[in-house]
Amino acid sequence: MKNEGTVILASPCQERISPIHKIMRDYGDTSYSELIEILENNEVDDLVGFGGALSHSQLKENINVLCYSEGLTKSDKEALGFEDISSIEEGVEEALIRQGKDATIGVIKSSEVLPVISNF
Repeated sequence: MKNEGTVILASPCQERISPIHKIMRDYGDTSYSELIEILENNEVDDLVGFGGALSHSQLKENINVLCYSEGLTKSDKEALGFEDISSIEEGVEEALIRQGKDATIGVIKSSEVLPVISNF
């Protein structure tokens, strides 16, 4: 994925933000450097959930995430640093405005895949 690219996340997310790792709601829109500081200050109990927050923050610092989900509320999406969209079509239109009409569109069909950011 191109640095400063756009991801359209489309997922039902019926469970909303994980009730097991509530740390994602607390730190979902926190920068990577802030999260490292929190970790270094031993302010974390849920290291597994925090690891997810670290990966999430690295991804968000390099791309824009537009999110279509009937399960996540607008508040959930904001907590994760995602922009709310009302349909996949709206997301594609917005992504093409941001990236240009000749942008490459890829589809990843999986729940546990993170794109690799490059400086193409």
